[in-house]
Amino acid sequence: MKYAITAFLFFQSIIVLAQSVTQEDRTKANEYFVAADWPNVVITYQSIAKREPQNANAWMRTGIGLLNQHKTQAAIKQLEEATSIGPNPMSFFYLATAYAQADQTDKCVTALDNALKSGFSALSLFENDPNLAKIKSTPAIEEMHQRLLKGVYPCRYSEQARQFDFWIGEWDVKSTTGQQAGSSSIQLMLGECVIYENWTSAPPQNYSGKSFNLYNTATGKWMQTWVDDKGSMIEFIDGEYKDNKLVFVTKPDAKNQITRLTFFNMEPNLVRQLFEVTSDNGKSWTTTTDLYYHRISK
Repeated sequence: MKYAITAFLFFQSIIVLAQSVTQEDRTKANEYFVAADWPNVVITYQSIAKREPQNANAWMRTGIGLLNQHKTQAAIKQLEEATSIGPNPMSFFYLATAYAQADQTDKCVTALDNALKSGFSALSLFENDPNLAKIKSTPAIEEMHQRLLKGVYPCRYSEQARQFDFWIGEWDVKSTTGQQAGSSSIQLMLGECVIYENWTSAPPQNYSGKSFNLYNTATGKWMQTWVDDKGSMIEFIDGEYKDNKLVFVTKPDAKNQITRLTFFNMEPNLVRQLFEVTSDNGKSWTTTTDLYYHRISK
């Protein structure tokens, strides 16, 4: 009896081993997926899904393979299985495109809503999907598009993050007496969250620098980091936009001196930049630099 039980367990382990998914199986299936070989994608991932019923990715990729062969109803079945396993944003997205392919707009919208709630952020995938293209002009799909844009580009839609946009553009910079001080190119970067300054002084000075300006959502204040070609840097903090001007300050230095930097939004084509210092904790301020930015182009 002992030997019979041992033999039974041995053969059971062989059966389980034969049924298990190998790394070679996964690699081959992924190669088919990358190559967009949709018939073989379906065959390989369907095989994996049968052996690993809780493998949501295998169900999803089987559905994608069917979707790309316009086997719509079969794709929907596979993708619904994938979403039932867990709230995967990509599974919900491809289920939405399958519903769109089937002209089931209401179900498409529900699936997209679930995708966004689960963290879907693949904007280019959304915008270029051929199935969604058929219905993207409908109000519900456009609303989903706007929600996605706000998630991908939060700074673009933030009123606070846009307060310093008046400084963006190409500028000819002069002193209060009209002398050429330099030029500056101010650009948006990093998902429109950072305002990036490129400064070059006018001859005969040999000086250039850059600043990175950001509305810090954690503090509710603007901050600026200035670096130059002489190895110096300045950190401006606690920036606040009020009364058409953005005011930054530095922390006190070793001599208890604080620098205040103010940008005056004077008119669409003119910005004033004022540097002041105090050594008595703000009781009195001394101007160190006063410049006027004349717009060349925005």
